[in-house]
Amino acid sequence: RQKILEAEDKQINLKDTADQLDCHPSQLSREFRRLFGIAPYKFSFLLRLAKTRSWLRRGQNLADVALNFEFSDQSHFTRAFRQVYQMTPNYYRNLYRDLWDQPTLHNHAL
Repeated sequence: RQKILEAEDKQINLKDTADQLDCHPSQLSREFRRLFGIAPYKFSFLLRLAKTRSWLRRGQNLADVALNFEFSDQSHFTRAFRQVYQMTPNYYRNLYRDLWDQPTLHNHAL
């Protein structure tokens, strides 16, 4: 799980991860699912998808978000986002439109 968390915004390569852990990819996948109740690819996918939300809240372009988080294209990203969050990424992004131009607060003393 730690290797997936360290992968940042990128897809995991199960074979490379298994090689680093000196085991077979199938064994790694089975053990991961047994320990965490989810397949490693699905865990990585959901983690990457969750991280896209911070980019969307800042008003980032959908194509740029899709590219950065290694979705094959914007429509793949949109379908995945809609399937998990029951709304399009554009709709989600627009919920935060009012915040895009506001300056952020940085540790102001009261």
